[in-house]
Amino acid sequence: MFNRTLSALAAVALTGATLALSTPAMAQSDDQVSVRYADLNLASPDGAQSLVRRIRQAAVQVCGTYSNDLRLNETVGECQSRAIAGAKAEAQVALAGKTGGSGTVALLAD
Repeated sequence: MFNRTLSALAAVALTGATLALSTPAMAQSDDQVSVRYADLNLASPDGAQSLVRRIRQAAVQVCGTYSNDLRLNETVGECQSRAIAGAKAEAQVALAGKTGGSGTVALLAD
């Protein structure tokens, strides 16, 4: 079941889940955002999709949005990719029961 959940997270991330209808992440600072998942059933596809949407929305909060400046877009895209990857890795460890399970993951800007 754990592998199925992780597969669902990866599949949703790769298909570019929309940010609409996601629960806002709680901002802690300009370069870090916490994303709650304790309220989600991550064993279900809907719960996994909700977590991915929250992580993506938090990445936009931390890294900013795209603009007409191609160089800036590259920087924003790289920042978002790294922030999302870090949050997913943190969520996987938490879901595996290797941490205290705070029910949140952190996204950090670099």
